[in-house]
Amino acid sequence: MTALPEEPTAETGPAVSRLPTILGVLVVILALVALWRLTPLRTLLDVAPLAAAGRRIAASPAAPALVVLVYVAGTFVLCPLTPLLVATALVFDPWRALGLGLVGALASATLGYFIGRLVARHRPRWLDGPRAQSLRARLRRRGVLAMAATRLVPVGNFTLANVVAGAVGIRLRDFLLGNFLGILPGLLALTVLARQLHRLGWTAR
Repeated sequence: MTALPEEPTAETGPAVSRLPTILGVLVVILALVALWRLTPLRTLLDVAPLAAAGRRIAASPAAPALVVLVYVAGTFVLCPLTPLLVATALVFDPWRALGLGLVGALASATLGYFIGRLVARHRPRWLDGPRAQSLRARLRRRGVLAMAATRLVPVGNFTLANVVAGAVGIRLRDFLLGNFLGILPGLLALTVLARQLHRLGWTAR
């Protein structure tokens, strides 16, 4: 008597059905990393060209919106945050640079966060293990400190860190407050440095 094929279990079915989505997300992330690493795209984010381009639009009434749009667009190409903050500090006066840098960085961070929340809806396996659950619990309790530390010691990619924060379920309020507290000191230092450079006659060409 031949054995009947086993029915797919309740655990296996959803996991298999989620596999194409998870693979699709991984392919998109790898493609963006390859685009950034292997093409001339990354050269567009050198500080000097960014500052020079910024000066050409700084006098425009639409400059604040354009600056924030650049930060948000950087989310989709895994753009590092530091070159954008440096260019903003070099282009605008200190108070304006501080405001635009914070708004742009938080807007970009929020977009990455909600991308992470979208990823979490598909319950990737790396979120379901006991270690991941323990990490999620700790991050939820200490979300502000975790995000502030990530920004004060900028290890890893800015966008990917935001996506992970959204995926593990850090509260949005804690996420934004931690980003604000972590980004502010570095941005203040950049604006002070840029002001001193301007006093010495340095300009981005």
